[in-house]
Amino acid sequence: MGEHYLGIDVGYSNDEATTGLCLITVNGNSLQWRCLKSFKDSKKRSEDLRWLIPKGARIAGVAIDGPLAPNLELINHYRSAEALLITGEFGKRGKPGQANSGNGQQLHYHATQLANLVVALHEIQHFSLASATHPDAIHKFRLVEAFPTGFLAVLPEHDDCIPYGRHKCDRYWEAPRVLNNLRQLLNFLLPNCRPPGELANITDHEHRAAFICALTALCLERNQYVSVGDAEDGEIILPPIEVWGHNDSGDRWAELALRENLPKVRGNRRFPCHKTARVMRNGQRWIG
Repeated sequence: MGEHYLGIDVGYSNDEATTGLCLITVNGNSLQWRCLKSFKDSKKRSEDLRWLIPKGARIAGVAIDGPLAPNLELINHYRSAEALLITGEFGKRGKPGQANSGNGQQLHYHATQLANLVVALHEIQHFSLASATHPDAIHKFRLVEAFPTGFLAVLPEHDDCIPYGRHKCDRYWEAPRVLNNLRQLLNFLLPNCRPPGELANITDHEHRAAFICALTALCLERNQYVSVGDAEDGEIILPPIEVWGHNDSGDRWAELALRENLPKVRGNRRFPCHKTARVMRNGQRWIG
């Protein structure tokens, strides 16, 4: 049945299906994905997950777009992971939901609810979840926090794509250089696999975001990733630096931005809980 990677883009509209679900399947040299959208209702989400994921499948990783805290606890404060990706240069390119804000609290609640729903489906043996093997895991299973806009933001060159307005994730996706780097990332992670179709054919907003979440889970499972945050409040996972964009001097602009942001975040007296912020690469301390 191959290895499966589940991505969930959290939505909580009362009227529309805004929760994106994507399952990436790697089976030998075959790479496939399936996407659909679900509603806010937990029963409907459970039904859709069971439809999407074959019974008895092994889920090698799960990534969810929304604040997740260790042991899936609900919190209400500003986290290091959010501060590192909001400060400075990153703030222009898309901001993660803050666990201490109104909308961020909604996102956090539903992300946690969806994570618990996935664990519940494991417990009734609809599928099995792989155990976490990365440092400072928030859960015993390989379940992590994704940020699709931030994931895509580090791919283009410094001034190549700075989107404005809503749905920044879509503006990145539609930039030729970003799609090219996504293809390079797939080749880097799965050198012998060939996708069934063009990534450009994924046109729905929630499908795109859920696909990036599933790709985030794949990066983590292959130990090719960057994580920002801390052990106390959780981390956000970004793609490996091998596909990050550069500035005019040939440096990875996002790396420079993180190196600049880290002392600011750690030294902010308003948030003493940020003192242990750091950036990890492939499970090893990289910055800080």
